[in-house]
Amino acid sequence: MVALSVLPTLAADASPDDKAAAEVALKFINQYADYSDSRSFKCDASWVKNSPLCTPEFGKRLEAFHAHWNKINPIVGFGADPVVSSNGGVPATFSIKSVKVSGDQARAIALGDKSFPMQVPIILVKRSGKWLVDGSGELAK
Repeated sequence: MVALSVLPTLAADASPDDKAAAEVALKFINQYADYSDSRSFKCDASWVKNSPLCTPEFGKRLEAFHAHWNKINPIVGFGADPVVSSNGGVPATFSIKSVKVSGDQARAIALGDKSFPMQVPIILVKRSGKWLVDGSGELAK
């Protein structure tokens, strides 16, 4: 289990909605990093499809993304993990650099730790009062 942290720049003046979206984004990206590490950096849609943090649509789009790239290149597919936009693994932990909420949609930027300082965009939607991840990495552009 990884420690959850939101950068102080977010926490200082963030609204309750900002904080709630950031917490979901952070939990998602750190849990995915744990999962990805245990899978030797291979991505499949099963984790996203089964995560209560994600919309069903995100899982379906990720499955379609893989199917598309596997047709184009059956040997390596996309050649990277589209959830984090990386072909070189993922950091051990992430923090949230920023979050912007607009109504029932939000966009967060997750920042990898010092050993792997990558940035990953995360799209969230609010459904029935609950924030859910609706895309990340290549599926959040």
